[in-house]
Amino acid sequence: MSRILDYVLEPSVVYTNGSFLVKVKVQDDYKYKKLLVSENMKYTTATGTTYTLTNAVSTNNASILQLEGNTTQNGTPTPTSPVEIKTVSGDNNIVVSNEQHVTGNSYRVDFGDVANPIELCKIGSYVDKLKRAEGKQLFDKDNMNGINGWLNASGTMRIATGQADRMFYITCEPNTTYTVSRKVVTSAFRVATYDSTPFPTMTSTNTDYTVHNAVVNNSGTSLTITTGENAKYLVVHYGHNTNDSNLQQSLDTIMINEGSTALPYEPYGNNWYIEKNIGKLVLNGTRTWTSSSAYTGYVRFNCDALPETVTNNNGLNTHFTQRVSQAHGGYDYLYISPNTKKIYVQIQNTIVSSVSDFTTWLSNNNVTVYYIKPSPEYEVITNENLIQQLNNIQNIELIENLCYVDWVGTEKPTMTLQYPTNETLNAYITTEDNKLIRTDWGV
Repeated sequence: MSRILDYVLEPSVVYTNGSFLVKVKVQDDYKYKKLLVSENMKYTTATGTTYTLTNAVSTNNASILQLEGNTTQNGTPTPTSPVEIKTVSGDNNIVVSNEQHVTGNSYRVDFGDVANPIELCKIGSYVDKLKRAEGKQLFDKDNMNGINGWLNASGTMRIATGQADRMFYITCEPNTTYTVSRKVVTSAFRVATYDSTPFPTMTSTNTDYTVHNAVVNNSGTSLTITTGENAKYLVVHYGHNTNDSNLQQSLDTIMINEGSTALPYEPYGNNWYIEKNIGKLVLNGTRTWTSSSAYTGYVRFNCDALPETVTNNNGLNTHFTQRVSQAHGGYDYLYISPNTKKIYVQIQNTIVSSVSDFTTWLSNNNVTVYYIKPSPEYEVITNENLIQQLNNIQNIELIENLCYVDWVGTEKPTMTLQYPTNETLNAYITTEDNKLIRTDWGV
């Protein structure tokens, strides 16, 4: 059985001679049907002459998808008139985009477990993303072969339980190029190969071993190494246990992949995961606040409320104007202090007049704050229902065919699509400037 869909281009528009770009997307409940547009897409002139569309672009496969967050706030919040911050979460519709950024490869889907919503946010260019790992990460940090010690450019590796420097090792292939990268810089970043098996056992005695092909870039974010013909292990020296307060952050962002180019970080395996770039906290009166100097008619308070030291002071909150500088003025504001964990709040003294008043006010007026994290965090999705939904999306074959339609005069073409299935079809037609003409084209 086959079905035929007809669509007459907007009757109120007069189309002149020339070319018209038509994009067709065919969707069927997370299943896409293969469609050769050059064979099955046709247009008919008003006089009934049928022409087959030409110059069809080959189909695109949406095997790599990412769900991107968004955050909106319609209005300016005040302590007495808060404004809700809306994000992509739970059962909301969100945009799914092909990570290869093929023009137009986007559509809307429902996702998430309402009882356990996943929130994806955005502040400026910082965006939470839900992705599926491609399996290119070679470092499994949750089952890490960690070791205390260091290695240097001259080819020495020293290990002992009492060493404060930190390393790990993974198995590697001989005569292969690898790139090790990180997002957070520590005091050491070195990589080399060890050519014997098994890897040495760590004891309390300082013991030196010979390593090969050592590469050092202590202040950099990536290293590339080509292993020798006898290489068995790749050894990475990634920092110092006491000198680097951000040692764990750095470790959590290390990516090892084959090839000479550093790939974007992804967790080990082929799991779905969230790249969290936006943090969230609720000021509810449970923290300890301190009074600060304030503008006349106002009181100001500060608190180490953030769970981590931030470097970017942009953000959003539900009750105050969000300030990006500490210049005092006659207004209510919330300010995130960069390179600290501190939040400042200035509020009219007719609303609160003391720290205890402010703490009580917060307990009755919970303030939600979104902030930019100093480095991304990566959370693997474990919710089985959501994984199944995402796997369904993963199996979509996105069909987007771009066809140029030529005609003469002011006749309004009728787009005709015939496809061999008895299932419902939704299709989309856009103009050359990507303006959506119709979204409900169906049987």
